[in-house]
Amino acid sequence: MKLEDIFPSASNYLKKEDLPRPVKVIIEDVEAAEFTAKDGTPQHKLDITLKDKEKHFLCNKTNARMIATIIGSSDTKDWNGKEITIFNDPTVMMGDDVVGGIRVQYIPPASDDLNDDIPF
Repeated sequence: MKLEDIFPSASNYLKKEDLPRPVKVIIEDVEAAEFTAKDGTPQHKLDITLKDKEKHFLCNKTNARMIATIIGSSDTKDWNGKEITIFNDPTVMMGDDVVGGIRVQYIPPASDDLNDDIPF
């Protein structure tokens, strides 16, 4: 028996445990979100709605910068309809602690024009 089956999460946001393998998703909408950290300070994140998914992706600054690089635009309006890959990265750190978390991954487009001759 799995704990998540007995105590399902009531959260509307993805958590690392929701991603047993990398998943390609399409961004449907992006909105700014503000949360209060445990120490009472405000945290700014992006609330990303994913096409055909129940849960949203609560995106931190690191992942937002990665998405901007992958898509080629820091304007979140340009992200709608674009595909990204998200995955559970067990090496994500918070301060000095390894806690794991969700990360965005760049997957290069497939090419039939690969050349095995490396010019160096």
